[in-house]
Amino acid sequence: MARGGGSWVVHHLLENHISNYHLVDYHPYFTLFPFVLPTTVSTKTAALIHTTPDYAVFFHRRSQPMVLTFHNYVLDRWMQNHSSWVQRLHYTTTLKFLSRMAVKKAHALTA
Repeated sequence: MARGGGSWVVHHLLENHISNYHLVDYHPYFTLFPFVLPTTVSTKTAALIHTTPDYAVFFHRRSQPMVLTFHNYVLDRWMQNHSSWVQRLHYTTTLKFLSRMAVKKAHALTA
């Protein structure tokens, strides 16, 4: 997941307290070109992919179960009052599409 955000902090703490839990992060700027994400992070040896739904489809592997955790829900209409027009455009187009694809591929969802 993208380094430095609130989700990253939570999963970094999990990594410190759960054996065999390994956080693999990437620079947030890679989300500008999400199709390159699989080249920046190797998930080949993971027994399980646990990530946020935003860009999960780029890490999905048929041979590995995937768990998605919704830490917030920027797709909710309520968030429009707290977002810039660029964020609203991203949330209602690209992010909505990618999140829907990820939910369809996930083995489990958590929030």
